[in-house]
Amino acid sequence: MNVLEIAYHRAAAYREDVAIQKVPPRQSYSQMRDRFAAPLPETGTSDQEVIEELANLGEPGLMHTTHPRFFGWVMGGSSPVSVAADWLASAWGQNAAMHESSPTSAAVEETAAGWLLDILELPKDSSVGFVSGATIGSFTALAAARGSLLLRQDWDVEDQGLFGAPDVHVYVGDDVHTSVLSALRYLGFGSQRLIRIDTDQQGRMLADDLARQCAGRSGAKLIIAQAGQINTGAFAPVFGNSRYCQ
Repeated sequence: MNVLEIAYHRAAAYREDVAIQKVPPRQSYSQMRDRFAAPLPETGTSDQEVIEELANLGEPGLMHTTHPRFFGWVMGGSSPVSVAADWLASAWGQNAAMHESSPTSAAVEETAAGWLLDILELPKDSSVGFVSGATIGSFTALAAARGSLLLRQDWDVEDQGLFGAPDVHVYVGDDVHTSVLSALRYLGFGSQRLIRIDTDQQGRMLADDLARQCAGRSGAKLIIAQAGQINTGAFAPVFGNSRYCQ
């Protein structure tokens, strides 16, 4: 069999058996580290051997996120059709950065963007961007918010940078997700400058504490509220109500 056939058969066998396995990995991180630990090879290995060895070494340390009884974190397991589509995308090996470099990729992305606007009932001329995960998603949204708040104060952060820029007060709940904290650091908002808002047992930002904290500060305010707390699914009670922070 060629290397693609080997990968297919190993993947298919794994998916067929996953439902009868226990959800947690059979081996821990330290055990898997020992399994993979090896000196840098001095000579090459055939493609077929690489894939077989990867599957043999790696499967004991897999968390079975595609198991029907996996309920951990906010993670979606892949489906057979998404795996097949991913194989096609990998096999095509496109550079999707520009329309000219891959017309197919550009057209697929534009269509998916249109579908999202329909689902979310957003204006048809809205811009849509696809990101790799929560941290980059938060970074993108917060960068737009930072730029907009500073422009209202006649400061173009894209041209002038942050040195000497007007203050932007950043409010986060005590249960703020770590991806948001990472994004804020990337954007130049130091962790010591964040204003923490008390939360309830569901992880929801307390609107009264937010109003009190806002009242004590003047200037631009960037409020980061959670729409679906990661552990409880709760929404902060401030959405659509600007009276909590003026």
